[in-house]
Amino acid sequence: MTARRLLSIATLYPNRHTPRFGTFVARSLEALAAQPGWEVTVINPIGLPPLRLGRYRQLAGVLTDGVEHGVELHRPSFPILPGLSGPINPALISRAILPLARRLHAQKPFDLVDAQFFYPDGPAAARIAKALDLPLAIKARGADISYWGARPYARRQMIAAAARAGTLLSVSEALAHDMAAIGLPREKIAIHYTGLDRARFHPRDRKTCRAEIAERFGISRDGALLATVGALIPRKGQALVIEALANLPGARLALVGTGADQDALGALVRRLGLAGRVHFLGALDHDFDPPAALRRRCDGIAIRKRRAGQCLGGSAGLRLPAGDQRCGWRARNSPRRERRSDRRARSPGHCRSRSGGSGRAVLTGNGRAERRAIQLARARGKARRILRGAIESLSAPRRRLAQASPRASRPAFSSASSTGTKLSEVTPSQIRIGVAM
Repeated sequence: MTARRLLSIATLYPNRHTPRFGTFVARSLEALAAQPGWEVTVINPIGLPPLRLGRYRQLAGVLTDGVEHGVELHRPSFPILPGLSGPINPALISRAILPLARRLHAQKPFDLVDAQFFYPDGPAAARIAKALDLPLAIKARGADISYWGARPYARRQMIAAAARAGTLLSVSEALAHDMAAIGLPREKIAIHYTGLDRARFHPRDRKTCRAEIAERFGISRDGALLATVGALIPRKGQALVIEALANLPGARLALVGTGADQDALGALVRRLGLAGRVHFLGALDHDFDPPAALRRRCDGIAIRKRRAGQCLGGSAGLRLPAGDQRCGWRARNSPRRERRSDRRARSPGHCRSRSGGSGRAVLTGNGRAERRAIQLARARGKARRILRGAIESLSAPRRRLAQASPRASRPAFSSASSTGTKLSEVTPSQIRIGVAM
C-alpha cells in the first residue's frame, strides 16, 4: 500500500536552542511516523524580528533542515514584531512557508495538512491546505483556545480555519466544550489524548526513587513531597503552590523548570521562610531518570496551569483530563483552596484509576504513544472522508449540469487526490476511517 504523506505545521517543536519546547508535539508525530504506511513532514516556522538580539539571535542559528527521529523537518523563518504582530502572524507564516510547501508537494505529493496548535498554526495551515487543495485537520491543546480564543481577531481566524477543516482534535472533553463555546463546530471535534511513553514512565520502588532524589538533589526523605513541573512563568501559578505550602507543616515542594519568574519565586520563598522546604531543581531532561523518579516518589503533583487542555498526574503516569473531578481538585487561584487540594490529594485513597488501582497506577493501554499514533492516523482519515463527501456533494450539481449541457464539460471541483487517485475511489480500508477516542 502506498504510504500516506502528512504535512504538519507546528510552531511548537523542539530545537537545539529550546530542546524541551513542544516535545509532546514531536513525540506524537514521531510515533505516527513510526506507524506502517505513514510519512510525516514537519514545517516548524520560527518567528524572528528584524533586530535579532538575545534569544532571537540564538534562534536564528537553528534554521536547519533534516530528518529527526524519522520525521522530515524544515525550519524556515517568518518575520514578527514581538508583542505587535499577533493578529497577522498566521498570514506571515503562510506567506513565508507556502513556497516551501509547494516545492515539497511538487516533489512528492502530500495527502493531508494538519496544524499542531490552533493559533497561529491553524489559520496558517488552512491557507496552505487551500493552496495545495488538500484536506485539513487542526489540533487544540489548551492555551490556544483559552488564551487566543478570547481575542476576537484570533477567534475569527480560528473559526474560519475550523470551517475549512475536516477534523478538529482536542486533548480532553473539557477542552472540546471550550472549543464549542468559542464557536468551533462540536460535530467535527474528536478527542485525542496525549500518549504516554511507558518506556520512560513506569512504576518503580518508591523507597529507591526517594533515595535517588535525596542523593541527587539533597531533598530530605522525611515528610510529604509535592512536585510541580513546568516553566517558571506567572501563568503557571507556582506562587500559589508556594503560598499554600506555608500551611502544610512538614511538606516539601520540588519545582522542576526554569523561567523568568524564578527570581520572584525565590524571593517569595525567602519571605515566607520556606528556604529549606522549596527546592528549585532547574531543567531536567526527559531521558534523565530522576525526573521520572521524582514523579514516582512524590505524594502529590501540583499543576497550577490555568490554560491546560489536559494534565498528567500521578507519579507513574495517571492521566487526569482537565475538568475531571474524579481525580484531582481545582483550586481557584487561592492559596487556601490550593492547600485544601494538596491535603485532600495526600489523603488515603485520594484517587482511583478506572481499573480500581491507586493514583500511582498506570492506566493500562490507555496512554501508549503507539496507540495514540494509530488514533491520530484514523482521525486524519476522517478528515479525508469529510472532505471527500463535501467534494462529492458540491460536484453533484455540476455533473447533472454537464449531462444536460455538452458545453458544461469541466466540473468546478476536482475530485482527484494529490496522488492521482480519485477521492471517490478511496475505500475506508485505505484511509482507515475512524474517530479518535
